[in-house]
Amino acid sequence: MALVGHRSVGKTSLGEVLLQLAGVTRTAGRVREGTSLLDHTASERRRGMSLQPDFAWLEWPDPVFPHPVRLLNLIDTPGSDAVAHDRRLACLAADAVVAVIDASEGVQLGAELGLADAVELGIPRFVVITRLDRGCDLGPVLARLAELPGIAPVPLTVPALSATGELRGVLSVVDGMFHPLGTDLDAAPSPMEAEGHDRSLLAAAREGLAEAVAVTNDQLLEAYLEYLGLPDEQTREGLRMAVASGRITPVLVASAIPAAGARPLLDALIELAPSPLTRGPPRAWSLDGEPAAIPPSGDFVAQWVASGLDEDGTPYRVLRVWAGAPPRVGLWTNGNTGETARVRKLYQLRGPRRAAALVTGPGSLVATWDPLPGVPGDAFTEGARLVLASPEPASPMVASWIAPVAADGRIAAPKSAETTRFSVAVGRVLALDPSLWVESDRVATGRVVHAANEAQLAWFVDRLAEWFGVKCRRELAPVPYREVPIKAVTDVEGIYRIEDSAGCATAFGRVVVDLEPASLEIGRVSDGVEVENYLVEDDVPVPLQTGAIAGVHRGLARGPQGFLVVGAVVRMVAGDHDLLVSTSEHLAKAGEVAARLAVERGQTRLAEPWVEVVVWAPPASTGDVLSDLAARRARITGLEIAGDQAAIHATVPYKELRTFGSRLQSQTGGRGRFVEGSWHWELVPAHVVP
Repeated sequence: MALVGHRSVGKTSLGEVLLQLAGVTRTAGRVREGTSLLDHTASERRRGMSLQPDFAWLEWPDPVFPHPVRLLNLIDTPGSDAVAHDRRLACLAADAVVAVIDASEGVQLGAELGLADAVELGIPRFVVITRLDRGCDLGPVLARLAELPGIAPVPLTVPALSATGELRGVLSVVDGMFHPLGTDLDAAPSPMEAEGHDRSLLAAAREGLAEAVAVTNDQLLEAYLEYLGLPDEQTREGLRMAVASGRITPVLVASAIPAAGARPLLDALIELAPSPLTRGPPRAWSLDGEPAAIPPSGDFVAQWVASGLDEDGTPYRVLRVWAGAPPRVGLWTNGNTGETARVRKLYQLRGPRRAAALVTGPGSLVATWDPLPGVPGDAFTEGARLVLASPEPASPMVASWIAPVAADGRIAAPKSAETTRFSVAVGRVLALDPSLWVESDRVATGRVVHAANEAQLAWFVDRLAEWFGVKCRRELAPVPYREVPIKAVTDVEGIYRIEDSAGCATAFGRVVVDLEPASLEIGRVSDGVEVENYLVEDDVPVPLQTGAIAGVHRGLARGPQGFLVVGAVVRMVAGDHDLLVSTSEHLAKAGEVAARLAVERGQTRLAEPWVEVVVWAPPASTGDVLSDLAARRARITGLEIAGDQAAIHATVPYKELRTFGSRLQSQTGGRGRFVEGSWHWELVPAHVVP
């Protein structure tokens, strides 16, 4: 199971209580005291929150058939948007997703997104409501959950309150057992002895459970309508089927300190969550694109679902086994790339601890420190290559230029030790997080890093500093302006000549060009340049003409203002060569000189990129988003409502789009996003010329 959306903030988390209850630890660990098995890294202790998936396993008896005990793999996955792709991969690896919600804060974005991931992947989902403060009303939390697509909340446990409204424990709706505060760890539950409010609350919850189960099955509904209720066994069986199909989302309440509610949660997961043999793997395809079946008893198939660094800074990979058993002899084949690797040792993880993996069949989570080719989400097989469905990274909405700094605080030189360490560190972080997109910046030392949100971008920089000791400077991504010639020029001569001491030419090339601005189409600048060749073979042989064309293109790569030249037609109208000494490179240099001179004489104006985007936002936020787009010189081209989201079609200057993603997240409470489409360039208005 995957625990999503809870924050530790220095206190004991629900995951720690589950491990203590199952006998894995003697006491429930605390994050900032450094005693937690989960959230154990230095970064997580400082921030008091999960920043990478953590793994543990525990054993728990089946509430119906206690022997033998069942094995549960626990994935404590971050709810933060800084590691959203890690969360989606962790949900893919789980057979059930448990969203943990703080009752005092309500349904936060991390839990909401985790539940949405589970709905999209078709994984059963559970909700646990924690930190039940005095007089806490679960009604608003349940109402908000019911508004989420694919979530049908049905309480399986409810809080037991004293006459003064204080929390006394937890009541199980299914069997009526009472779990007093603090007894989860040292005593079994007892039959319910509550009176008054507790009895009425329990009766209402049991009636609601029976009704919710009945409406998921026609036969159960007929029985419910006939007898105005369902027997316990029919309720349990109907509940199992409804949870597996996603038609019911069980809701349980729990308290970490003093412990209560963890025992019924583990019981519910054992009884209601599907086993790995019944859930089955995600969609799979063969190399020719045909759908492929993966029987659990078939050949070995596993999927890379998480990455991390151990305390020594050594990377490891975590895989979910979907079928068969990992071969201890032989090669693993990456289904996406065809690359192979030999994996010698497999481990089970409990936070920073590891043990040799004894259980490696379908449903197992195994870790290896042996190198694996590819990226998280890739599939590995022993036999035929397969490609497994994997969550797509979120569309990038923010970008920053990031460069290493030297000890004096200045940008590191291109070939310095700091730049080398920076390049290595960037590569290692990208191997852990394939949802980031990094491109080289041709203007200056550094990289332009594209991310889904500001939190992910900040975490990228923090990881470079905390994990690899690389300090960086971060600025807005540069705008890729273009230069557009504004007037025609003719007979611009470019000569490349080198002479020896006697005045004889040892290198020679001559090219004459005309330059003409390309026509503007509705304000748009023609993409690129067109080079027309009118040279004759008598003046310049064909092999040397090829060099001249390449040289003209080189000359247009950087205009007087330092940007690529576009929107021009360059005609090579004349040329000359020396039969004895001229080479293709000599004509290339002459063509480069001619093109640069022509652009300088033709003068240039800047053109800026415009991006077609589709902005998705809750309808209530549409007005604010439209106003913000208008302030950014955007052109709105369409607006439509699709379900619970509004889709705004617009064209926006890239200069303004660089900061739009963070603003959109703020306006929509983290629920907005935009997707980029095609780019084009337009002349920069005089009042916004940089």
